[in-house]
Amino acid sequence: MEDVGMMAEGVKRHTLETRRKISVSMRGKHHTEESKRRMFTNSARRDKPGTMLGKHHTEETRMKLSEANLGKIGSFLGRNHTLETRRKISEAHLGKKLGPMSEEAKRKLSEANLGRKRGPMSKEHKRKISESLRENPGWTRGMKHSEETKRKIRENHRGGPRRCFYKDIWFRSSWEAKVVEYLDKRSILWLYEPHVFTLVIDNKETTYRPDFYLPEFNVYYEVKGYTRPGLNNYAKVLAAREQHNLNITVIDYGLLRRLGVL
Repeated sequence: MEDVGMMAEGVKRHTLETRRKISVSMRGKHHTEESKRRMFTNSARRDKPGTMLGKHHTEETRMKLSEANLGKIGSFLGRNHTLETRRKISEAHLGKKLGPMSEEAKRKLSEANLGRKRGPMSKEHKRKISESLRENPGWTRGMKHSEETKRKIRENHRGGPRRCFYKDIWFRSSWEAKVVEYLDKRSILWLYEPHVFTLVIDNKETTYRPDFYLPEFNVYYEVKGYTRPGLNNYAKVLAAREQHNLNITVIDYGLLRRLGVL
């Protein structure tokens, strides 16, 4: 068998046996910086056959490449970068900023993570995060959050609901997003927080915005997930029913389970 085979446009390619011999002979060796520079300059020639610089694979070629590599295990599987390599990678990316994420990308990420649960962090993981934050304080150090920001942080981190992006809308919790998905599958029209009502509770005026309104049925849905003990979590619902004669259905964890939403 010949060592090389003729390819299209006069480009030659080594046989698998020759490639194996070259790989064995080069094992443990490293190119000098001058050699790397020459290789890069030589490969960057646009008129050189075989170079992909400035070119792009067609959709058909991408599909063939994907099918050819399907199920193959990567050569780096089970290996780890050395500390020196990690340092070089870190320095190479230092100061780089990712471009703003598109709304489409946000939507896909939100849908991909919808319903996923993170496993508990190990003590070692928590310790590393703590040490990292002590050594690298955030840019907000010395600044104070506004009351509105504090409220949002409390809702997100004190055992409360986590905001979820779905169908171009930021919902206050993943449960609300799941309710929307449940209604959409049944072609039920819904509106998210369309109305605000003024209430008087304990001689104090406050506002209430139900989560969903179903115009076909003239009914409001209030999704109640995590509730803090010691508080009357349904005070606004009861007041809205009494003061505005609203038809409000409270959707809690038990109802979501019975409906198959969770």
